Amino acid sequence: MTHETQPESRQIEVRAVWPEGALNSAQVTNQFALVTPPATSSGEPDEGLYVLLGHVGPPLWGTEEDAAAASVNGRFEMPIQMNAALYMSRARAEELARALLAHLSL
Repeated sequence: MTHETQPESRQIEVRAVWPEGALNSAQVTNQFALVTPPATSSGEPDEGLYVLLGHVGPPLWGTEEDAAAASVNGRFEMPIQMNAALYMSRARAEELARALLAHLSL
């Protein structure tokens, strides 16, 4: 008679922790864009999401002449300072949305 033993199943618990001072490099962000990626080459949708975060500060125009000089055909364009460009799976994006709604009590 033979007796086979199964390897013992073990679980390992890992905690993810933010480093000390993680908020020291926080940047003011007042602009964001959400971009759906294109379908894969096989035509399957990529259900992820690109998230762009940035900041635009107020212009430093002292006079109306300064403002007019900064315009192009009467339009103003102010570059967005990029703070972060992220890619998230749909599941993580949904998790983030729920966490934001709960945090803001909406």
